[in-house]
Amino acid sequence: MSRQYRPRHARSSPLWQCLHDSLESFTASYYPNRSKFLGPLDPSRKNALRDSLRCGDLASGFLRVQCPDCDHHYLLPFTCKRRGCCPSCHQRRALDTATFIRDEVCLPVPHWHWVFTIPRVLRNVFRKEPHRLTELCHLVARTLQDWLREQSGIPDGRTGIVLAIHTFGDYLAYHPHIHCLATAGVFDNAHQFHLICGTGCEQLAQLFRHRVLHRLLELKWISARQADKLLAWHHHGFNIDQGESAIGADDANALERLAQYFLRAPISLQKMSWNAQTKTVLYRSARSWRTKRNFELFSGPDFVAALYEHVPPKGFQTLRYYGIYSNKARGQRKKFTHQVSAVKTPSSS
Repeated sequence: MSRQYRPRHARSSPLWQCLHDSLESFTASYYPNRSKFLGPLDPSRKNALRDSLRCGDLASGFLRVQCPDCDHHYLLPFTCKRRGCCPSCHQRRALDTATFIRDEVCLPVPHWHWVFTIPRVLRNVFRKEPHRLTELCHLVARTLQDWLREQSGIPDGRTGIVLAIHTFGDYLAYHPHIHCLATAGVFDNAHQFHLICGTGCEQLAQLFRHRVLHRLLELKWISARQADKLLAWHHHGFNIDQGESAIGADDANALERLAQYFLRAPISLQKMSWNAQTKTVLYRSARSWRTKRNFELFSGPDFVAALYEHVPPKGFQTLRYYGIYSNKARGQRKKFTHQVSAVKTPSSS
């Protein structure tokens, strides 16, 4: 079936209209009103928001594409290639990365989807300095790996883990949490896979809780009083959710869909409406247990500020690979596969 190119109408997007009208107001009012909560204004994140205004806009540049057979031609506008603030470019990146995870990263073994969350009182530890989330990723990977080793009874077992950092919840609230795609077991030194059938989210959550508090205290990101207080809470807020069932070893489509899910953009244009008269954004989502409604009303600058929080700083990686899925391990695996293929293939005389 032939595919027809359908150009985007960038300026009709509610996000474009909101940014066009409110970005300068957000920048001008940042230090008097928002720096206390968001930290110093990051030029790379501000530029990403500004660049998204030029994405898909013919007035900002284009290529003329011409078919050599039928002589038909059309104009292809340039894109911004920005993460977080441009749903179109973000989704294109997510689809490509999900295919890469399915084909190049994951081995044909069962996988689990985990979500690691931290208490609300600890969110401000990371809010002003997003790079601190790197430390949280390391803690998640080490905790999950040690737990899988303990459950399998193989102390030096190897796991494959892919982590995706999310900073957004419903209505763009700042809610840092880690989505984790991990092998449902470990590999021993003989490269044999040992499946773990049981679950133990509470035991894993307690281990995660103690390690996070110990590390944050060690880095002096929290005080000893805060750590003792959080350790004393019965409902501690270090929650770990596990998927309803493991993804089968041969279910590549489910693996790709899951990867697309935790690589999704912070906002959805289908949920967003811009009112040009009142300069407000109506954002619809699932019914909130706190406000008891399924929408939130933002002023233009407030919506830009909410989106700004979820734009990754320049050079910050929101997707990370650990264990046998790390870049180094994948390179060694590919090199070994090529060597084996070269040995099996007879040389031509």
